[in-house]
Amino acid sequence: MSKPDAWRLISNLMDHREERLAEYDIYIDPYKQTVINKVVEELKVGTNENIVKVLGYLDINSIAVRGLDGVYRGRGIYPIASLMNHSCICNTRNIINHTKLDTRATVSIKRGECITTHYVSPLLAVYNRREKLKERWFFECSCPRCNSSTDLQAFTSGVKCTKCTNYQVPVYPLQFKSKYRCLGCQEEISCDNVNKLVASLEPLVQALNVFQMPGTDTEESLIRTLEEKLHPTHQLVLDIKINLARKLGRTTGLLRCAERSVVKNKINLCIETLGVMKIVYPGLSKYRGLLLYELADSLALIHTWILDKQISSIHGETDPSQILDPVSNSIPGGTDPSQILDPVSNLIPRDTDPSQILDIPWIFGSVVKLLNLDISPTTSPGADWLKMYKYLSLVVIEESLCCLRFERDVSYEGDIYRNLINMKNSLEREN
Repeated sequence: MSKPDAWRLISNLMDHREERLAEYDIYIDPYKQTVINKVVEELKVGTNENIVKVLGYLDINSIAVRGLDGVYRGRGIYPIASLMNHSCICNTRNIINHTKLDTRATVSIKRGECITTHYVSPLLAVYNRREKLKERWFFECSCPRCNSSTDLQAFTSGVKCTKCTNYQVPVYPLQFKSKYRCLGCQEEISCDNVNKLVASLEPLVQALNVFQMPGTDTEESLIRTLEEKLHPTHQLVLDIKINLARKLGRTTGLLRCAERSVVKNKINLCIETLGVMKIVYPGLSKYRGLLLYELADSLALIHTWILDKQISSIHGETDPSQILDPVSNSIPGGTDPSQILDPVSNLIPRDTDPSQILDIPWIFGSVVKLLNLDISPTTSPGADWLKMYKYLSLVVIEESLCCLRFERDVSYEGDIYRNLINMKNSLEREN
């Protein structure tokens, strides 16, 4: 593309010149010494007005560019991709490989439907999303998600009610100062008090990011602390849970070496966070692909445990469909809890820690529901959990591969993609 053609495309973009000049000290002054004076006065290139316009194009439309090694290299303007509108539940994703940008659909897009991207993280609470969009792109988002008090049931803005066990959400989410009201007892709290609460907790999250502690105890403890004040999928909690879901079982080596309680927590976190992703960033997103990888690895591990016949009882081999979680409500009447088996261990003593017990039917059913699979999980006698978990593992692997298919080869995501291929081949080779 020639320079005149490129400039013609760029000149069609928004620069929000008037809005930026109206707040000169915020949007122009930071560039005055480093860019404007140097380019115009020292290099004698262009005029102040032209440079301000170019800076507007850059601030409003540029996208971060990374090298083949994934390291940040700067920002670039992609004129066609920059024409896409924002939505807090978008239907595309941008993939930059070196300097080339591909825009891929993450969900099916109907003819005539608007093609959208996200300018800010879809994990943010409604107040933070709308504030950032107004400050940088000068518009107030009113998409269906922003118009929903519960973020369409994602609850990334919810805080815990101090009067009952339910949660408070913004009553009028399109108002920046909306009060919050409890979904249970109807107790109300001002937006300012919610903002103060969140601001008081943010340093804890920031400290976690600065001080990279070994293990996962710090993250798990912080999640418990945050959940005393916030909804379990509030943006502050959700970000930590996503990182923890990927970290659990990886700190000391391979996942297969992890304790069963760790695998159980990992699966629970994957299911919970993927449930939110299903709402706020559906389809073939990179973040969903990485979480699906962690879930697939955990499901494949359960399959391996079953395959290795780590299911037994006093009387020898047991039908996997008869193995129940002693802490669920699926125990047959009259059954002695001490005789109920863990699906991945031998006979469990009466004083066994429940955290070590994996509920095989529940996990299977939860993943089937999460992925909207057209199969009916069964716990009837004769259910072949070995085949069912092999099938489910392959389905989750394939979904993850679809999400990560176009990522850079030389990247963390590229490594995960190759791991998924190896997992798939290994499962398919089994008789």
